[in-house]
Amino acid sequence: MCRAADDCRCGAGCSTGTRCPAVDAGLQVCAVPVTAAEGACVEARWLVGPNGRLQCGSESCALDDACVDWGAEGVRCASSCAANADCPSGCCVEIADRVGGGARSVCAPSERYTCLPGAPAGRSCDPACAEGEGCVWIGASPTCRPRCARDEDCVGACCAATTGGTSVCAPRGGACTAPLRTACTNLEGCVEVVYGVRGTHCGDPDSLEVRVRNNCASPADIELCYQRRDGTCACGTHRGVAPQTEAAPPFWACDVVGTFRMSARAAGDPAGCHPHTCR
Repeated sequence: MCRAADDCRCGAGCSTGTRCPAVDAGLQVCAVPVTAAEGACVEARWLVGPNGRLQCGSESCALDDACVDWGAEGVRCASSCAANADCPSGCCVEIADRVGGGARSVCAPSERYTCLPGAPAGRSCDPACAEGEGCVWIGASPTCRPRCARDEDCVGACCAATTGGTSVCAPRGGACTAPLRTACTNLEGCVEVVYGVRGTHCGDPDSLEVRVRNNCASPADIELCYQRRDGTCACGTHRGVAPQTEAAPPFWACDVVGTFRMSARAAGDPAGCHPHTCR
């Protein structure tokens, strides 16, 4: 493999998807020429560009980033994440790790992917909106906009409906043909699953009951969705669960496969930002 005529390295043969062996010198990656199907395992630090970064499409990534083909959004760097809120896009996704094997979670370029369970965007406005404002997604992030009832309430803009059922002033020149998506607060990090049991309801060994506790500093709406055998979801929401309190009565369902999904948002946030799915 070479970067220039006088700068070549030899390494074990490899192909796309090959896991290169670890060496004392550090991370090895499979370098495959664009015009070939096979390449060689070389030290990542030999491949890096300015400031110790790897080229990924038209971007330059940190060594710990993944280089991901996002289809219509191009080949781009993707940093590691553990939750949606870790990402500028608010969307943390799981991908196959072709280097280390298994899977890893990385930040998607937008919220249009299968984000980790919870709010698709996982973020709300920070700092919180003032009274009389609503938090909606415009562009790449949530932003506060004045609430309104009609176009006349907005200066040089129209009054747009939101998925949360309220209306806000659209950005100047913004379209009002489709509802703006309401952002919501993701509280999953401080809501705990404290108990789960099968077979205690309906005389059905496939019933499922899950109990949750709000360990957050503010009241929460906590939704649980259980997957039925026919692929549909049985969902229920504990509303306004007080801080440091277990939700009661517990939510249960029968004839389910045993998998469930939990999402938690600030009490009163619109349900539209938490999808009813139970992957």
